[in-house]
Amino acid sequence: MIRGLTPVQAARAVLERIAAVEVNALLQVGLEVLEKDRDGLYLIKMGRQTFTAQSDRELEPGRGYWSDIRRTLEGTLLLHRLHPKPTLLQRKFPKFFDREFLQSLLRQKDPAAAYKGEILQHLAQASSKEQFQSLTQLLLSLHQGVVTIPVNEEGRQALLQMRQETKRERNEAFNQKSVEFYAGMNNIGPVEGEIRQIESQRHLRLRLYYPRSVKMLEEAAADLRGFERIDIALAEREIAPLWEGSTQTLLDIKG
Repeated sequence: MIRGLTPVQAARAVLERIAAVEVNALLQVGLEVLEKDRDGLYLIKMGRQTFTAQSDRELEPGRGYWSDIRRTLEGTLLLHRLHPKPTLLQRKFPKFFDREFLQSLLRQKDPAAAYKGEILQHLAQASSKEQFQSLTQLLLSLHQGVVTIPVNEEGRQALLQMRQETKRERNEAFNQKSVEFYAGMNNIGPVEGEIRQIESQRHLRLRLYYPRSVKMLEEAAADLRGFERIDIALAEREIAPLWEGSTQTLLDIKG
């Protein structure tokens, strides 16, 4: 699946595979905090269900989080290992950002250029101010060297990002030997990764925030043939997106 591809192409293939795992996974860790009551319990929305739960950290009403959900001996649900979702995952994007769009983009010779054209086209057709502002964020991300793709498939939302190492090497425009990527999705949580070419060998490193998510991707690693080394482990800290969002506008972009 991977052999023969450049690190950038390999990263696109890995992101596509991670997105596919998300659709079929049974683990649910995505939730939204609605409010906090007088007893210190949070009203939580997960999918179509609402319930109250305790948290081991202070939460912000209206914010989305990932969490392991456990039950105490008293029967109360406890939110554990909470991790805030990227603000970009809470924005509204046009429906064309689906799996079919992602697959067609990955087939492009220059995905970033093709993606920019698509964004500009939909900016001209934006149906609301909110949608226009969300699409603007994707252009600002490209301007910062990060390809940010929100994917919405049957109500399942994911955020995929990729950034090529920008260290210049002599006459080469960019270093083709390393690429970083990020994936954030409701069923797995946040994932950070790197593909690095070392001589003739290609190494894949993945870090996840939830132990059960590590197990799921370890089981899916058999489909990632073409790497001499695959390192999947639990992250020791929170996993931040490559680009979170900006208060800039299109007028702030130069060039």
